Amino acid sequence: MIARAFEFLREMPKNELVPTLVTYNALINGLCKKGRLQEAEDLAVEITSRGLNHDVITYNSLIQGYIGLSNVSKSLELYETMKNMGIKPTLRTYHPLISGCCKMGLPMVEKIYGDMMCFNVAPDRVIYNSLIHAYVEHDDLDRATAFRDEMMNQRIDLDKMMLK
Repeated sequence: MIARAFEFLREMPKNELVPTLVTYNALINGLCKKGRLQEAEDLAVEITSRGLNHDVITYNSLIQGYIGLSNVSKSLELYETMKNMGIKPTLRTYHPLISGCCKMGLPMVEKIYGDMMCFNVAPDRVIYNSLIHAYVEHDDLDRATAFRDEMMNQRIDLDKMMLK
């Protein structure tokens, strides 16, 4: 499927079509989902060589991809680059980062969560589940319970994953 998408990308100029950021982001996302991060990075470089700028979707795809390969440090590097470029993170940025940072310890989880609050990104069920899981994994049941209570106060329903 990705091969066909790249075929289409190569054929676009022949048909006087110019690839847009949406075109590139779709390809980058597909490559990241397949774990083909070097190709995705190469395509991200091509974006800038064509005079386009990365957006939150570009970064979210790459961050998710690197978290999927357990390369949390590369995901954090991309996250910092994104912020330095003035691109505001979204929930889709924080979903993989918070769950991935759990392996790096609670201070990193707390830093990412603090950033999320500074950007006024409200946590959802996925974020709360990741936070609760992180604190349970690190034997901080008081903090885990506090996040569960906060989740309930925000009227976010508990789900089966949270109750395990």
